[in-house]
Amino acid sequence: MSPNVSDVEEAINDTDFSASFAAIVEHDNEDVFRSHSGTHSVTESSDATPVPSSGSVLDDPVNSVLELPSSAGNYLHLDVDSRLPFGKFKHWLGKKLGMDTTQFVVIKHYREDDKGYECNSKDDESLGVKLRPPLKDDEKLIRVLQFDLDEPNRENWRVLFECPASKQTLVGDLMLQCIHLYAEIYGQRLPLNQVRLREMSTISRPVKAVLNPADTLDCRGSQWSNNVYFQIITDERLIGQPGVPVLVRRFRPSTVEVSAIQEALVDPNASNQMESLAQSVSALSGIPVERLAFTEVGSSWEKWPYALSRLAMLDGSVKFYAHPSYSPNEVLER
Repeated sequence: MSPNVSDVEEAINDTDFSASFAAIVEHDNEDVFRSHSGTHSVTESSDATPVPSSGSVLDDPVNSVLELPSSAGNYLHLDVDSRLPFGKFKHWLGKKLGMDTTQFVVIKHYREDDKGYECNSKDDESLGVKLRPPLKDDEKLIRVLQFDLDEPNRENWRVLFECPASKQTLVGDLMLQCIHLYAEIYGQRLPLNQVRLREMSTISRPVKAVLNPADTLDCRGSQWSNNVYFQIITDERLIGQPGVPVLVRRFRPSTVEVSAIQEALVDPNASNQMESLAQSVSALSGIPVERLAFTEVGSSWEKWPYALSRLAMLDGSVKFYAHPSYSPNEVLER
């Protein structure tokens, strides 16, 4: 969601490896190998002693792959050191398959009967083992990334963790899961009023920017299990305050400067949401309301970070209005 704001001298531009893998050989769907990761397979089985087959142990005895006697046919039961880099694991599979690592992909599975999806781990990442209860039939793992106002490149946003959830999971319950995991993993206990769960829209999928804690994930439609974005509110003036956040940028025509993205809160119940936005922006910028001018509110599907050309704003190609043409109460619908 995004408008832009200006005045005669100043302007504001606002714009809103788990249990198993399968290595599938390209052009040869019959050669499928499945492996189970984790050294627990040795200690928990009293009748299985790891017996390395020829070429089944990497040169480094610490970061090793052991083929267990329970392997049969195209099914490989492996004991894999969790510190092993993914690239070395794939290299081991390539030697086993007798082909280059560029000729096959590794598929990640959560259940025996699922289709899996391509594992996108980098070569220098370790395999790791995640300990968690198995997913229920109606659940999927939702990947949670950190929403970072200060990082314009979304590719650099950090993946925090994954949460199991179903269509009927309340957004508020998912938020509590995220808060718990964040405290457990990163050592910071956040209050509920300091976090938001956000969506990131695409041209083909416009969505509300902030998820309502009272809604279920089913409100996201067929893509209910898509990534969600965990925002930690660091601006003290916003923590615990009511209102829907609108992302804004301030444009200064005199210096052709554009500010970093900030949040202005709009009262969803206001009789005039445009006036509510103007009051919020005025408090944020220190510019009197009567000196503010706004661009049209950008559609929610515009790409992050919702930037407009400085030259276009300076030469008048991008128009600023004291009274935009859209209805005041359309602010939060865009």
